[in-house]
Amino acid sequence: MKIFAHSHPQVKLPVVATEFISDAITKIKETQSINTGEYVVFNYRDKNYSADNGGFHPVEIAVQMSKDENDECTALLAYVTSFCFDGSNHYPELIKCCDYDFENGYSTHTLLGGVFTQTDKVGTKEANENFEIFFKNFVEYVGIGALMLDGVSC
Repeated sequence: MKIFAHSHPQVKLPVVATEFISDAITKIKETQSINTGEYVVFNYRDKNYSADNGGFHPVEIAVQMSKDENDECTALLAYVTSFCFDGSNHYPELIKCCDYDFENGYSTHTLLGGVFTQTDKVGTKEANENFEIFFKNFVEYVGIGALMLDGVSC
């Protein structure tokens, strides 16, 4: 299955991302039908992650199912978002930590509890390098069982 960046087909996604997403969609299609135009959202998390104890940040991946000019099934990567806790008080919030938004064309990284935010346009050298490193790490975390698929919605 071909995977493209949603609204930005000129962006070359790293192989590790396209292979992982293609495999995940194939597994879902074994048990569910997915129609063209529908979004599929995968949620991965470390069940022990908390503001007090830390852990691996939860990750959400959304793809929109599509068809190419040959009527073959493709997927458009809409976004990949990592969440982290912000705040060390009694009410920490789960916020977007790393957000690769291919639909709207930007990637954002929030560091130091929201004190520093870096935003790049999708397709820039910095955004591409950050996404590749992020996704390689994500695949490793899934591979060692630190992040587990917690839910899929269609």
